[in-house]
Amino acid sequence: MRRPAVLLACAVALSAAAPKEQPVGLVLNPGGAQLVRAGNELAMAAKTGEMLFSGDRVKSAGAAAAFLFCPEKVSVSLDANSEALLEAQQIKVRAGKLGARNPVPSCFLPQTARFSVASQQHYGVTMVRGSRPEEESKDTFEDRLKKLPADQHAALRKELDPLGQELHDRAGRAGILEKYGLRVDALKEYRAIAGEWKDAVWIKGKIFELEEAIAAAAPQEKPGEAKGRTLALLVGISKYQKLPNDQWLQYAHADAEVLHKHLASPRGGALPAADLFLLTNEKATTAAIRNTVETLLK
Repeated sequence: MRRPAVLLACAVALSAAAPKEQPVGLVLNPGGAQLVRAGNELAMAAKTGEMLFSGDRVKSAGAAAAFLFCPEKVSVSLDANSEALLEAQQIKVRAGKLGARNPVPSCFLPQTARFSVASQQHYGVTMVRGSRPEEESKDTFEDRLKKLPADQHAALRKELDPLGQELHDRAGRAGILEKYGLRVDALKEYRAIAGEWKDAVWIKGKIFELEEAIAAAAPQEKPGEAKGRTLALLVGISKYQKLPNDQWLQYAHADAEVLHKHLASPRGGALPAADLFLLTNEKATTAAIRNTVETLLK
């Protein structure tokens, strides 16, 4: 007997609910530095591969930190015990000093959401899917290139040529491929980067978005071809009893509700109400989650 597919999603920071912005940089080597997002005084540990936005501050500790700054197309070293404010077109040193600035051939970063501190710290998504959407494509990268208009093909090649094989180059390559509609190829790049930058939340969001877009564009199964059963538990907690109000999450409960609606829609699989479970905020108690999981497994 075929076991039902179970989908569990702790939708605490899916990027769909947050507006996208253009990053100005990316953390290359945190060196123990802290990151303070614009408009939020709560510092968090900087992570390799993390996006930096205008208004963000990087505060190094006992070791130097390094990051990309795309408006100037440079990689920048921040000396130990220093602080830098990243603005739209320049870096302002608030304490200590900057070290070397090394030019980079290209510095394209895809637009993504500037997550709140709490959302980054609690992000988690686990989904049981079938085969990967990019594995179902029969076309090669060259086949997909040939389908582009000649001017777009030439422009794409021009943007890709300067890129090397560093991870930040691959992030740029993924963003460029996505910009030109080559979603399958962009998804492959994002997956490869995610294996190295395990703490980069924005990449997980990109993978989720592209998987959904590719699945939506693929031919739908005929009703008679559907196999197995999908059960979904959506948990989104924005408000916590033991945390002050200013540390509550912004998007968790909304993300869970959005994903719940999506799974109930034809595009999301048209799951029946009996197979969908939504728990948000005060309803998402430990007992309620445990009881629902036991119900799913039965």
